[in-house]
Amino acid sequence: MQNSTQKKTPEPRRSLTRSFMQRLTRSRTKACLLLMMLLALTGCGKRKENPLVVKEKEQYERVTHSEAEVRRGDFPNTIILSLSMEDLITKEYMFSETAMSNYATKLSPEMSAYVVPVAKVYVKVGDHVNAGDTLVEAAIPEADKELQEEEKNADRLSLNLEHLRNLAELDPSQDYTGEIKDTEQQLQLARTKLSEMREQKKGVSLVAEEEGTVTYINEYLEDYGYFDSYNPMVRITSGTGKYTVSTEDDYPFRVGQVFHATANENTYDFELTEIMDEGNGSRRLQFTPVSDVSGLADSQRLDLMVEKEPYRDVVYVNRKAVTKTNGRSWVYVMDENGYLEAREVECGDIIDDAQIILSGLSGGETVSVE
Repeated sequence: MQNSTQKKTPEPRRSLTRSFMQRLTRSRTKACLLLMMLLALTGCGKRKENPLVVKEKEQYERVTHSEAEVRRGDFPNTIILSLSMEDLITKEYMFSETAMSNYATKLSPEMSAYVVPVAKVYVKVGDHVNAGDTLVEAAIPEADKELQEEEKNADRLSLNLEHLRNLAELDPSQDYTGEIKDTEQQLQLARTKLSEMREQKKGVSLVAEEEGTVTYINEYLEDYGYFDSYNPMVRITSGTGKYTVSTEDDYPFRVGQVFHATANENTYDFELTEIMDEGNGSRRLQFTPVSDVSGLADSQRLDLMVEKEPYRDVVYVNRKAVTKTNGRSWVYVMDENGYLEAREVECGDIIDDAQIILSGLSGGETVSVE
């Protein structure tokens, strides 16, 4: 029996190499994964700017300020009161359908409004009118023709009556009594008819019932040349002729004082006729015009000027130069180099566009105006 011993075959070298390569591959894979994770984390956040990097500066622009000079001296003290006429009443003038139906034509069969053409508009807004003044005259040819014919008839009868009376005086032997009586009756009838026709025509002509100022004219009168029975055509505002204003000013008003008031660059004189205490330091003043105000509309306001004792030796500046915050007042004083310095001031009265300064400025300074 042949003994055969089997020799152990040594492991080839390539198995060692393969093991090393496997470990190397795993290491590289881990490194790649780690790198990818780092890249992902850095990409999710916002990139921070380096605070040490100096950015490019914007171009410097010089800021300019409006300037005003602080003044010192006497300052005029004038108050202006706005006068208006008291107890204003506005009356509307329009045409009644009853009067218009005698001459006018309807807009359409199913509508109740009448339309009449305009012959003439005698007034305009702002005009002063008296009671009895014609405002608008209707254009009614048929009515005008009838009226003219009736006026001629009345004139003819009047002349005929005068002629008969003259004949009776010249020749007493003739009896004209019957003709005179008959003519008198005809003339009376003609005059009655004429009066009725004139009154009837008045119904479609607007006549002012009282003194006042025209404050409104319907656009149809001027733009389209007709009026209707739907809308008011003219409005007239009337008042008592006295003007009033309320004031809390401490000026020593006295009855009998005369002041100047202006409107539309015209000046009028007004006398103070009554002072009424309204309480809480307020007074109601009543004025009566003592100059011709016929060209002044009743509804128009006037500026009445009251000259008070002027402010003596005060510091004042444009009111726009003062900034007020939380009960405190400031101005920005400009030095010789153009720099501004905030300075607190104490303010007094405001007169028109000027602010009286009680302390903080002495006069002569230059301040910034916003």
